[in-house]
Amino acid sequence: MATTKPTRTSKTRSSIAEAGGEKKPEQAQAPKSRAGLAAPASPSARLVTEVRSGLGVTRELFARLTGFSVRAIAGWEAGRPVSEAGLRRVKEMKRLRDLLAEGMKAEFIPVWLETPCEGLDGLKPVEVLERGEADRLWRVALLIGSGMPM
Repeated sequence: MATTKPTRTSKTRSSIAEAGGEKKPEQAQAPKSRAGLAAPASPSARLVTEVRSGLGVTRELFARLTGFSVRAIAGWEAGRPVSEAGLRRVKEMKRLRDLLAEGMKAEFIPVWLETPCEGLDGLKPVEVLERGEADRLWRVALLIGSGMPM
């Protein structure tokens, strides 16, 4: 009969046992610079975050406004590279926000984007963008920004 020697457990197993038998998933951390500080977000990631928060919308609504997926938006905000087409759409949303802010309070913008609009034949502004009819939305936004009644 062969005898076996007891084997040493690895540090991972002992740490699992100490933690109550379960291995906890590691949390994602911001990239660290050489000094150990969190590295600044890329300019495009800051732009996406700035525009979305400036509009006061969720990632879901921002995805509808830009035509990109929620996953893409989250990735961009996390620092993944923004495609050229994505950057164009984000900049367009920034211009739209700036124009709308000339004619309405900033906190009303997200409400307006999801409210049926008479100037858009009863469609919501986000629906007009989803249909690819941005020119219609821009006409209404210009009227709002000018202060003229529609």
